[in-house]
Amino acid sequence: EVSFLTSSGPAVTVPVGAEGFPCETIRPAELARALKKAHPEIVVWDRLDSSPALNRVIKDSGAVLITLDDAGKGQALADITINAMVTGGRTPYKGFDYAMLPAPPEPARVDRSAPVRRVTVCFGGYDHEGLSEAALKALAKLDRKIRIDLILGSASSAPSPKTVALHGSRLRILRTPSDFSRLLSRSDVAVLAGGATMIE
Repeated sequence: EVSFLTSSGPAVTVPVGAEGFPCETIRPAELARALKKAHPEIVVWDRLDSSPALNRVIKDSGAVLITLDDAGKGQALADITINAMVTGGRTPYKGFDYAMLPAPPEPARVDRSAPVRRVTVCFGGYDHEGLSEAALKALAKLDRKIRIDLILGSASSAPSPKTVALHGSRLRILRTPSDFSRLLSRSDVAVLAGGATMIE
């Protein structure tokens, strides 16, 4: 049985729930209660800067603790740390070879001599800085034959109507598409955020 706990609210609970998994929003102060209720055997903690205090709460529950991309001081308490995108730490599991990504549905295009016909823009699940909007404005100067797929995460804001109008029908806006990997492999150029999206 797999269940999820998050402090991020609907940005996480909605897509996780759509995949059929239970997902509860909690505050960090509620972690001990939630772990006591769930009594997990293994906790996978995806936190860039885990703290010793929260990781101690997890360890005190009796669970095996696995942290992902963890540069925090709490990493020392983890049973296993996998740092695919974060450097450092006392773990043998470092580097892109340890990134957890879906297998590509088809080979990516490798012929770089052909003209660019499709661009994919994606800044992950959140895009709090409005990078999608800025990228679309910059791409407005490209040849009008180039198609643009803007992929938005569940917590990303849609671009302004004015920016959308710059592109007309060549712009396709997709929110958390189920065929993300296929869309990415079919693009000629991708404008992406760092992290798992970039590695994929």
